[in-house]
Amino acid sequence: MAAFLPFPPSPARPTGLSPRRRAPPRWPVTSAALVIRGRSWSSSHPRLFAGAAHMAMAPPEESSPSPPSLPSPAGSANTSANVAPDSPPISAAEAEAAVRALWAAFDSGAFSAAAPLFTPDASYVDTLYRKPFAGRDAITGHLRDMESAFPSGFRFVLDDIAPGGSSVGARWHVETPSGRSLPAGRGASMYTLVREGDAGHVRFAEAWDFPEPSIKAAGATLLLLRGVSALLKLFPWLLK
Repeated sequence: MAAFLPFPPSPARPTGLSPRRRAPPRWPVTSAALVIRGRSWSSSHPRLFAGAAHMAMAPPEESSPSPPSLPSPAGSANTSANVAPDSPPISAAEAEAAVRALWAAFDSGAFSAAAPLFTPDASYVDTLYRKPFAGRDAITGHLRDMESAFPSGFRFVLDDIAPGGSSVGARWHVETPSGRSLPAGRGASMYTLVREGDAGHVRFAEAWDFPEPSIKAAGATLLLLRGVSALLKLFPWLLK
């Protein structure tokens, strides 16, 4: 390996003179031989070796290891211990029937009657709350709170279902006892279904509710996003 430096090597000393002893280098030098301008130089020449070591002795770059695979999140469809093994896929008709049974319980006002439709380790996410309801017991408590909060006679109407087997989407709204749509009473939901137990009953492993926000501040939100975008352009390191 050849390396060229911008200065010539030191001139040879006249013969007959005793060579001047060099002081040992004050830094650790790896013993290696370099070829500079046709001459062989070793680590005993610290001035030249230090100028070329970073070029000649640079270690090869190592490829970064691939990131490890992450486990499935808690409450996903694959974490239930009671999921039936080797069960047939959930059909669109079964998925639609499960969602309609859930919303029939909601519409009746007996929200907690829908609790057996969930797996024991199911996850229920309502975006109005900060944390999800993890497990059937927590979901049952949430549904009982819904029973006591909503006035009697209010209806939960299922507008549309998009059954996709184990993944189902739904659109809904809430009506007053007179049949009038409740202001900010619309919403959408996403569900993950699994077969549970030896009988292969279809159950909810995960549920997401996206209620319509009661306060719509789209203008203020866009203004805030513009401010954040300008800030990130000035300080891109904030994204790291």
